[in-house]
Amino acid sequence: MNMKSSLSQFLFFAFLFIYVGSGSAQDGAAGKTDPFQREMEAVQISKAPVIDGKLDDPVWQSVSFQNNFFQREPKEGEPATEKTEVAIIYDKNNLYIGARCFDSEPEKIIATEMRRDAFLYKDDYFSIIFDTFHDFRNAFYFTTNPFGLRRDGTISDEGKIQNSNWDGVWSCKTSIDNRGWFVEMAIPWQTLRFKEGSKTVWGANFVRRIQRKNEDDYWRLIPRDAGWFGRFRMSEAGIIYGFENLKMGGTFEFKPFTSGGIQHDNYTDFKTKKTGDAGLDMKINLTSTLTADLTYNTDFAQVESDQERINLTRFSLFFPEKREFFLEGAEIFTFGQTGGHSFRPDAGAIQLFYSRRIGLESGQLLPIIGGGRLNGKVGKYTLGVLSLQTEKTTIGGYNPGTVPNTNFNVFRLKRNFFSRSSAGIMLLNKRQSNGSYNRSFGFDSNFPVSNRFSFFLNSAGTFSSGETNRNNFAGNTGFNYESDLWKYSANILDIQKDFNPEMGFIRRTDIRRTQGKASYSPRPSFSKAIRQFEFGLNGEYQTNHQNFMLNRKIDGEFSIRFENSSRLGINLTSEYDYLDYNWAVRDGFIIPIRGYTNKEIRIRYNTNRSHAVSVRMNLNVGEYYTGNRVGGIISMDILAFKRLTANIQFNYNKVTLPEGHFNTIATSARIIYSFNPDFYIKAFLQYYDDKLLLGGKARYSENIILRYHYRPGSDFYLVLNQENLFGGGEDILNNRTVMAKMTFFLRK
Repeated sequence: MNMKSSLSQFLFFAFLFIYVGSGSAQDGAAGKTDPFQREMEAVQISKAPVIDGKLDDPVWQSVSFQNNFFQREPKEGEPATEKTEVAIIYDKNNLYIGARCFDSEPEKIIATEMRRDAFLYKDDYFSIIFDTFHDFRNAFYFTTNPFGLRRDGTISDEGKIQNSNWDGVWSCKTSIDNRGWFVEMAIPWQTLRFKEGSKTVWGANFVRRIQRKNEDDYWRLIPRDAGWFGRFRMSEAGIIYGFENLKMGGTFEFKPFTSGGIQHDNYTDFKTKKTGDAGLDMKINLTSTLTADLTYNTDFAQVESDQERINLTRFSLFFPEKREFFLEGAEIFTFGQTGGHSFRPDAGAIQLFYSRRIGLESGQLLPIIGGGRLNGKVGKYTLGVLSLQTEKTTIGGYNPGTVPNTNFNVFRLKRNFFSRSSAGIMLLNKRQSNGSYNRSFGFDSNFPVSNRFSFFLNSAGTFSSGETNRNNFAGNTGFNYESDLWKYSANILDIQKDFNPEMGFIRRTDIRRTQGKASYSPRPSFSKAIRQFEFGLNGEYQTNHQNFMLNRKIDGEFSIRFENSSRLGINLTSEYDYLDYNWAVRDGFIIPIRGYTNKEIRIRYNTNRSHAVSVRMNLNVGEYYTGNRVGGIISMDILAFKRLTANIQFNYNKVTLPEGHFNTIATSARIIYSFNPDFYIKAFLQYYDDKLLLGGKARYSENIILRYHYRPGSDFYLVLNQENLFGGGEDILNNRTVMAKMTFFLRK
């Protein structure tokens, strides 16, 4: 079968799947009866409240608050142990949310974080989820804690994909007194996406976390069978009604920036020089559901450095995207989800689009001249279009050379059908000024048959300039079943030898892999200290396309979740791995061609997360090809001081082989001091000692960022980045940058 015929058939079946069900697609889960179903009326007001977190404005006194929250953990379906009340009001400019989180022991309220988008796994918090299109799949969420932290994001496919890096423009204030803590939010209509018009209905849920009790309370109770991600199951969410004649208002958003500083770069010209730049990001609201983003001279000076990670495999490591321009709408460009859940919007077995392929080469930045993005919803379709141009650049370091001007284009179209299913296509084109190109295309689908069971089917192909073969396809299919007691899944992955998505991320080609997982998680009644056990068994079998076995793995797991949020786990793994070449794991350490069976035991433990000092440990010992390996990670979170949080992590491995042994060490410290929710300073310090990989040297880096959110959507940054190589006779300053950057946000 030739490429033209394959592509034609692919497109035919892709569009067939997208259009199928158009006549029988349901409008949702209407008609269900449920004792926990919830409805709330949003009340229109004429005078806006003052956002101060006190909820003492007359308008809040005149509306009804709902207070019927139920426990999801630890006692599913029982009334919450502490009273929570919530109400929603709105005017022509904003949506307002008020919440009263009463607490019988207010002195025990836990709050440690103030920084924007910080993780809240140690704090009390209150979270809001809005399905603004009422499509039972996608939503915005907004979360705060007693300190008034702002954390937000978007979800798609009922939480299977979460983009916690989306940053909307909204306000939040909180207060604490002897009755508990109180929340007041204002979300501008321009921040959200929704259907304009009268009699608008949204899906919604509200979640409160009481950390010291390890308790989760829901307004609309979602069964524990849905797992932690059940809060995002919008097909079972409550309803918000009462919206009249909603209008987004505003058409344009402008965000110009200017930056300047001093840089010493050892990768290029070995010189210290002054730098300065300016650029612009602009958003155009084409409709209330569709937006266009334009960028010129895109800058990422404020981005935190990647975390050092030890790689003892022969495959590439995956690093998450951190650059702001690529984070918004990232969930739209996700391809090939397998029905499970992910905090990253770029974690699929067949990953056609990996945004770090744009503007980054060998860890060095390539200037992005400009480009645009179109994304949003058109009826039952989700649309995403991206086009960017990078500048010709000479890079140094470990892979020196010149990267030509390159144009990157992505087209994504996805359609909802039935009550919760979806299917979509993705087309990608990378073209360089020297004439070379790489193109990818894919079709993916997800079919939740019930609240517990779903299956998926994904396929893709690639072709490049000068290509003469046809072994360039990949496919992945499988199913998932999830309940609180049982979880099991299976999938089959096939990636041909010449499958090459240059804008994506694939660790290995020429494989056929079958995987299966099963777990049993009972909740014991005989112990007040233990919340849940988990017994798991995972298996994997992998060959090449000549049916030669490459890998076989079986992993058994036992873990205990305690009532105080601590956890203990043990894994036993046996893995057969065939090396098809003499692999230099490090300089002077060669592992010969042949098959190896490695057995390993891993022990995982984390202490109570609500304590002022908590520890997570992951220790492993076992066989490693021709020798053995001992190592692990110890991570400590320190919350003993108000406004100051710190995480210290130590990763160590000792590998012993017939040639001798070598050690690897990666240590990091992330220290954050928050003056208030809009002003913080963060220091990220790293030490990486892997001398056989770094030419006999160790690497030390500093990344210090001061951020002041001086008005909604606008920021001032002061950044210090520095990287040193030392040892082996000569210390080298690879890079030192001191940079100031200011952005200004304006809506019209």
